[in-house]
Amino acid sequence: PPSVAVITENGHQPQVPSTVKCISIDKLLSQEARLKLRQARDHERVLQLRAVLEDCENLLILIQHDPDPDAIASGLALRTLLGRNKATARIGSFGQVKRPENVIMVQLLGIEIEQVTVEKLRHYDGIALVDVQPPYFGDILPRVDAVVDHHPLVAEYEARYCDVRYSF
Repeated sequence: PPSVAVITENGHQPQVPSTVKCISIDKLLSQEARLKLRQARDHERVLQLRAVLEDCENLLILIQHDPDPDAIASGLALRTLLGRNKATARIGSFGQVKRPENVIMVQLLGIEIEQVTVEKLRHYDGIALVDVQPPYFGDILPRVDAVVDHHPLVAEYEARYCDVRYSF
């Protein structure tokens, strides 16, 4: 009997008879088709993230203590992706930018990072974390609306939107 190709995604290999051969979607599609598929998935993620945060009039984009360039840039990127500005989406940290090269970076680029306290959290109707996950902050966050991070998932937690993709 002739063989049939089954397209699999993410390396998932279904149990099939030996007469059925499997091929991954990555191998089946051209590089251009894979790019278009990835762009469509990314666009859908952006729409989902915007939908979760659209009703937040005063959003806090929270980054780790002593933020590094990666976190700072991620905060700016999220604010831009959401079509927000400093008035509707503040970038904040419970700590301060301390490393000299990072201090110079935020000064030269005119980036404002608000020093947040637990009391100040009440002034925000939305909290989005970038480059960090909720367990980093212990139990001080009243809620987390969105998490976008590229580090490994550190624990189970609640968030209305979560995009944690670790790659090395």
